[in-house]
Parts: sequence; C-alpha cells; structure tokens
Amino acid sequence: MSDSGGIPGGGRNPSPGGRNFVTTLLTALSALLLFSMMALTFADVVARYFLNSPIYGASEIIAFMLGLTIFTAFPLVTKDRVHITVGMFENFYKGPVRFVQRLAVLIGTLVFLGLVGLLLWDQGYGMYEVQYLSHYLDVPQAPVVLALAGLTGIAILLFVGVVWRYIRAGGDPEEQIYRRRAALQGGPGPPPRHREAGYNPLCVPSQKGLFAVCLHWHSQT
Repeated sequence: MSDSGGIPGGGRNPSPGGRNFVTTLLTALSALLLFSMMALTFADVVARYFLNSPIYGASEIIAFMLGLTIFTAFPLVTKDRVHITVGMFENFYKGPVRFVQRLAVLIGTLVFLGLVGLLLWDQGYGMYEVQYLSHYLDVPQAPVVLALAGLTGIAILLFVGVVWRYIRAGGDPEEQIYRRRAALQGGPGPPPRHREAGYNPLCVPSQKGLFAVCLHWHSQT
C-alpha cells in the first residue's frame, strides 16, 4: 500500500509529522489498556453472575484504566488534530484571514491543554501530600493523576510541533494542494482536512448560504 502523504484522494490519513517512538508507544499502551479493561469487565461479569464471586475492586481498577486509556490516546488525537470540532462561517475565511483564524484556534487549544495539565498536576500533588487512597483497594491515587498530568504534558509538546509546522508552512499544506486542484476542477468543496479518508463532515448550511455549521469527526477504516 502506498503512502498518500495526506493529499486528498489518497488512501489513509497519516499523522502530521509522521509516527515516532512516542506515538507508537502511546498507541500500543492505549490499545493494551482498552483490551485489559474489556477483559476485566468480562471476567468480572462471569465471576459475579455465574460463580457468585465478583473480582474485588474491579470497578475501581476499570476506572483507573479508563482514565489512562483516554489520556494515552489524548496526545495522539491532539497531534493529529482530530478532536470533534464545530466550524462556523467556513466560507468567509480565505487567504490570510483563514490562516490567522486557524492559528488562533491552534494557540487557544494549546492554552487549554496547558490549563488541563496544570489542574491535573495540582490535583495529583494535593493527593500526594495528604496520601489520598482509593475507596476499595486502598492504593494511592496520586500516581494515577500525576500520570494523567504527564500524558497531558506529552500532548502539549506534540501540539507545539503541530503549531510550529503550521506557522512554518504558512497554513495546512494539504489544504493548499486541495484548493489548487479544486480550482482546476471547478467548485471549492468542503475544507480538505475533512475530505481525507476517515474524516466525516456533517454540514448544515444556512438558508441563504452565508455560513454553514459543520461537525467533523475522525474514524479509522
């Protein structure tokens, strides 16, 4: 299978900046945690209803794994810019205005990530100081919360690279390629990042076509 390089009409949607050891490791950890959570849930149901002996603390373990699953995937979703987004007035943003608008969104996302990481770190450090224990297993919760803060830090570092590549390239390179192709074929069409394989846009235009509200999400095929 050939690499489409993110050009519309290609096969898959590669990660911006390519994959490296960190993203590969996070992908494997997220998949392992998700499978472990599913296996533990299955085992607990069987033990509870067929053996009348549920696994002690299973719900608490699953809660820990759920948080770790979400936050191991969080840097990957952030790096690939595939969070669910709502786009309004898409047709109004062109040229430098579109570049500045998207840059403002990227910087705002970076600030939000920093706020999430700061709050998690503050919560985890507070739990560490008082030696806060879980309800059933009596294990410290601080290491889990601090791990979530660390994973958010990884997401911030990866997203700094995304913002830097956006500024250095003067926008999204695949968007510029798509718009040149669309100009030759006639008709602008929807934004290229949402015409890639795996992107699913749902757009509701206004009655006069002045703006459109679009929901975008990403799915792996």
